[in-house]
Amino acid sequence: MSSKITKYFKSSSSILVLSVMSVSLTANVQAQTPDDEIVVTGSRIPQDPNIVSSVPVQSLNDDDIKLSGEISLAEIVNDIPALVSSTSIENSVSGGSSLNLRGLGGARTLTLVNGRRHVAGFRGTSAVDVGTIPRALVKSVEVTTGGASAIYGADAVTGVVNFILKDDFEGFEADIRGGISTQGDAENFTIDATYGKNFADGRGNAVLSVSYVEDTSLTEGDRAFSRNNNTAAALANPALRLQASDLGADTPNFNGIRIGTALLGINTAGLALTATEQALIGRATNAPARIIARDPRVWLSSQAGSIAPGFGGRNTIYVDLNNNGIADCQESRGGQVGFLTGCWITNPDGTVSVFQESLIADTSFRGQGNPDGSGDAGLFNFNRDTLYPETDSLSVNFNTTYELAPGLKVFMEAKFVNAESQTFAEQDTFFDTLFIAADNPFIPTELLPVVAATGGLLITQDPTGYSDNNPTITKRETLRLVGGIEWETDNGHNFEASINHGRFNNTQSSTSLYLDRQFAATDAVRDPVSGEIVCRSDLDPNAFYEIDFFTASAGFANGGFSSNRYYSFTPGDGTCRPLNPFGINAVSAEAQNFITAPVTDEIEITQTIISGIAFGELDFLTSMFAGAVGYAAGIEYRRETSESILDPLRLGVLPQGTSFTPGALANTVDPFLNSFISIDNNQQFNTSGSYDVSEVFGEIRIPILSDVPFARELTLDAAIRYADYSTVGGQTTWKVGGTWTPLD
Repeated sequence: MSSKITKYFKSSSSILVLSVMSVSLTANVQAQTPDDEIVVTGSRIPQDPNIVSSVPVQSLNDDDIKLSGEISLAEIVNDIPALVSSTSIENSVSGGSSLNLRGLGGARTLTLVNGRRHVAGFRGTSAVDVGTIPRALVKSVEVTTGGASAIYGADAVTGVVNFILKDDFEGFEADIRGGISTQGDAENFTIDATYGKNFADGRGNAVLSVSYVEDTSLTEGDRAFSRNNNTAAALANPALRLQASDLGADTPNFNGIRIGTALLGINTAGLALTATEQALIGRATNAPARIIARDPRVWLSSQAGSIAPGFGGRNTIYVDLNNNGIADCQESRGGQVGFLTGCWITNPDGTVSVFQESLIADTSFRGQGNPDGSGDAGLFNFNRDTLYPETDSLSVNFNTTYELAPGLKVFMEAKFVNAESQTFAEQDTFFDTLFIAADNPFIPTELLPVVAATGGLLITQDPTGYSDNNPTITKRETLRLVGGIEWETDNGHNFEASINHGRFNNTQSSTSLYLDRQFAATDAVRDPVSGEIVCRSDLDPNAFYEIDFFTASAGFANGGFSSNRYYSFTPGDGTCRPLNPFGINAVSAEAQNFITAPVTDEIEITQTIISGIAFGELDFLTSMFAGAVGYAAGIEYRRETSESILDPLRLGVLPQGTSFTPGALANTVDPFLNSFISIDNNQQFNTSGSYDVSEVFGEIRIPILSDVPFARELTLDAAIRYADYSTVGGQTTWKVGGTWTPLD
């Protein structure tokens, strides 16, 4: 027995671990097979750990894990080069973390616990949420990056990551860690408590481990590299194109050319270019084709809404807000091209100014903010969005072994993990050229002369301010039970039979938009009696509301641009709340609550495995080779199921309060309408599926030469696996390998 107190201190640009205290009373014994041979990931045959394997294996031990200072197992193993593409909590929407060998995807990386499969933790993939693996019980992590499919199954395409747990732990160990960033936020806290005890004169061992992890969140506005859209993206170089900021008195030959035109495509023959114009041509000549650009944008749209004069001409001076004698629509590419956008924008104080597109990178609407951060186009301010999710998880693990007789042992592993994460993202949808009627009381005063001439306005907008401010909450539960028996004969042959069952449940609550409510709320008028701003549908339940171009094109109203069908509420019932579409965050809380739709989706994944394996050495072949021939063989039956239950709104089910029949599908009212909460109008379904596979496998290792000149070791190994899938039928995988050590 020993008693120890250990402190760790770790500092980086983002996380500062203030204190870590580990108090333990332990007695650990590492179980090994006779003659100090162990089972190493990449082969089921026990072998001398000092002998080189034909399959590359990298490993981390218990000390590596503790001294890393990391809370997440995914972050710890990410230090292995082959796993740098793995998904950790930091870049996960759900708060889960999965491993990704060689960057080829989590579905191609097989994650094992004690050499056995683990139930998946993500929809549509076999990837395991490694955050559910008990960090305090991990003795080592072994990673093999080749030749694993024939040993463990066809889904081990890129290799195997095997978490090996402590199997003979006695004593008590508590590990408490807390951390905070150098900027005084992103606090985290974790506690691992493990208690193990031998019983029945040492023939049995039981260990209980409880872990609690708490991570606080970060938003994009909390860090300079993401604040105010200060991210980076690969773009075509804006220096290659004529920008609005390039034009002026010194560019008389270019002032009539469309903004965004490629400079090197301008026909300058016969023109007496000014020094400024020559400099622009020189800029494009010397500029690289693409750049990594800060503040990437979409120049056609804006969060505040890019406003156009209805379907009126773009060359007409309806108002001249900057008093320069030029039609306001002709001061942006969107207005010049006639995209029905790009003339005016609403400022934060409610006033209106001429729309400025910033820098145009290409004709596919991609661009970049001006160097000083100015410009209206596509300013995506997601400062409230989650950069790092808030996560809480509780994990309980109980493992036990008992020796029934010499060489005969039963074992059990039980685990339950409950985790919850919260993230937030602004409503990132898009409305293209939505018509605003002339009697809408939210129309800014400066644009009243425009609607008097054109009968209305068009607005193109990325309305992130439509969010109801509620986070997305993801709850994950993982249950895993493993039981089996191990038998080692007197002559060193080993047999194992086990049953492995796992279940994963994921429940996600998020927010979507009722499209009919959004359009009805935008169609606001002033009540002639009360003088209050109300929805037009409150005054006329049969009123048609306008539909934007994208939603109409997807078949929301059979391709029409207006509709008087109200799917999620009954017009005139007093629930509609008028919405102000002009400006950023101009939508009232009441309107947000009216147009947003809470949705809850559920996923359940199960896995059941029955397997048997035998391994050891064939001593009777020793005289024929340079040592005993190692073998492993087994059979396995596995059944996987998955079920996805979507919220009724996603399925197009009409809710209570509809003007039609609650519970009916929207496409029974309108055969072209599948969804009234998605502008894509895609029909979605609850899905479920299952498959089973029966497998038989074998492996052999033959020592050809040993301790002879130029062959300290020469070993051949081979493996084959046949799998009969209920989906695709029989499949065979195999591998042949060898190791040669010419010198000591």
